[in-house]
Amino acid sequence: MLFKTMGRVITTLEAQKRNSARLNVHLDGVYAFSLARIVAAWLSVGRELSDEEIEALRREDSFEEAARVALRFIAYKPRTTAELRKRLIDGKLSEKAIEHTILRFIETGLINDGQYARDWVDNRQVFHPRSTRMIEYELRRKGVVNADIEAALADVSDDDQMAYQLANQKINRYANLDLPEFRSKLGGYLARRGFSYEVIARVVNRLWSERIKCD
Repeated sequence: MLFKTMGRVITTLEAQKRNSARLNVHLDGVYAFSLARIVAAWLSVGRELSDEEIEALRREDSFEEAARVALRFIAYKPRTTAELRKRLIDGKLSEKAIEHTILRFIETGLINDGQYARDWVDNRQVFHPRSTRMIEYELRRKGVVNADIEAALADVSDDDQMAYQLANQKINRYANLDLPEFRSKLGGYLARRGFSYEVIARVVNRLWSERIKCD
């Protein structure tokens, strides 16, 4: 003869004093765990919960908590998948909740490393020009994979044009310098933005020649 395994009965559902968005759940008269209100929406006092239902509730609650942390993290500015994963790990969330949340965010477009890389490159070109090598380095540090970086950089002007554009913005600052100091100052400025020696030499010589023609 088979006997049905008895579940545990919900005896109290009460809002937490410090966080009304969560409910404390008491089973058989004893505090058992807390749940987000949205997860506990279908519960009621007197309802019997099986072990499987309790496990499912706690799992769903961990997913809800991970999503809450993730949404808050991306609210301030776009993030990469790697940055989001690190934030969730730092929040001591379960591996299952982390991977579930990341997958959901990718599927819904809330996280998109390809778009992130394209936006990063566009921003750098318009506001903070620098070498493609430095842009690649910046994106790799943020965990963007090579394929997304390469795709984002596919339509970028070559480094000579980028360096020329950047240096031309600073040319007035060095207008009264002689050639050695002009080369040193402007070359150092471009080097700090990741341009190679060969690119720097060509751009500095070009700008010096243009300056001489104008004098």
